[in-house]
Amino acid sequence: MGIYKVRLCKNGEWIVVTVDDYIPCFYNGGPMFSRSNGSELWVLLLEKAYAKLHGHYYSLRFGFTHHGLMDLTGCPTETIKFTSYQNKDDLFKVLKEYDELGFMMTCETSGHDDVTEGGGP
Repeated sequence: MGIYKVRLCKNGEWIVVTVDDYIPCFYNGGPMFSRSNGSELWVLLLEKAYAKLHGHYYSLRFGFTHHGLMDLTGCPTETIKFTSYQNKDDLFKVLKEYDELGFMMTCETSGHDDVTEGGGP
C-alpha cells in the first residue's frame, strides 16, 4: 500500500491531503469513478484527495468547473456567460484573446446528468 500527499487549494489556502492507493472499484473490477490512461495512478489519487477534501465522492457530483480549477491550481478564475454577449463576434474575440494569453478554459452546461446518474445507455 502506498501513501500519497496531494496539495490542493481550498478557499485560498493550500492544504495537504493524505490518501492511500486503495481505489473504490466495482465488484467485477475497474474503478467506480474516474479512469486513468493505462497504468497511470495520479488521476485516481487526485480524485480521491479531492473527494476527501470535500467529504466524500458523492459531493463531487455537483459544482462548477471554475471552482475545481481554483482548487487544483490556486489561480483566480473568471466565468463568462455566453448569454451576456449580444454580439457573438465580441464573445469570440474575448475567447480568442484568452486563448492567445494561454489561459486554461473550460465549458459547462446546466442540466441533468443522465449518463452517470444511472439513466444512460
